[in-house]
Amino acid sequence: MSALTPVNQSSTFYRDGRVIGVSLTGEMSVAALNRSDEGVYTCSISGVDSPESWLAVKGPCFGWSVGISPCRTQFFKGESITLYCGAEGRPDGRLLTNSSAHCAKKSHECHVSIARPHHSGAYWCESISGEQGEEIHITVTGGSVILESPVHPVLEGASVTLRCLEFRNNYALTPVNQSSTFYRDGRVIGVSLTGEMSVAALNRSDEGVYTCSISGVDSPESWLAVKGGSVILESPVHPVLEGASVTLRCLEFRNHERFNPSKPVQHLLQRWAGHWGQFDGRDECCCSQQI
Repeated sequence: MSALTPVNQSSTFYRDGRVIGVSLTGEMSVAALNRSDEGVYTCSISGVDSPESWLAVKGPCFGWSVGISPCRTQFFKGESITLYCGAEGRPDGRLLTNSSAHCAKKSHECHVSIARPHHSGAYWCESISGEQGEEIHITVTGGSVILESPVHPVLEGASVTLRCLEFRNNYALTPVNQSSTFYRDGRVIGVSLTGEMSVAALNRSDEGVYTCSISGVDSPESWLAVKGGSVILESPVHPVLEGASVTLRCLEFRNHERFNPSKPVQHLLQRWAGHWGQFDGRDECCCSQQI
């Protein structure tokens, strides 16, 4: 018996129970995946459904502090969590916590195979010289609703997407045919039928304690921090191979949008007196502006 694409029949594709496409070829492409594409996928032909498959979208989740996967700070009891210091595949420093976490722990990484409420707490990285990075606080709940929000502080002018997730079929999923209500500091800021809400052009007034609810069930609280500063350096997220080429961009926020200036904003320092054609692991670049 062979597995074949259907002939003269349409195939319907679903993510988290919602139709995302219909095809006459039995195939569907999803371009430029992002975190919102993660979920449980199925398809059907002539009303016959396939089994469920989980599609994981792995993105960078490392900024001013600890890296964490999945990329959120709230978790359902029983989920798996990995926390780490340094870029993946390139450990740096050691991971510390004030929780009573028991996990498969290395100096730079902690893997929790079955999360429990006692894994809740603060986690931070410490360099070899003793410098401490910013803490992240994770919450493991036995409840049925959590909020997915940025792990690290967000720059003013940036946009974020909040997701209200429920525990269904052993997965953290956006709700189906139910509305989600989002709150900041106890006040309603939006209602969504998709389980998601976007906040554009963040400013300091958007900083606060966020929660969400589904069918009257509330998520735990999460603090969303908004950082001032108009300049960021765009550089590779993951380690770069020796001999590879890289592009660095110095960006500033103007009118709540990223802007690539024609000249360096303040100064672009480069240690290597050459061009950026080759990278040998010793080259450094920094971008800053006095505000």
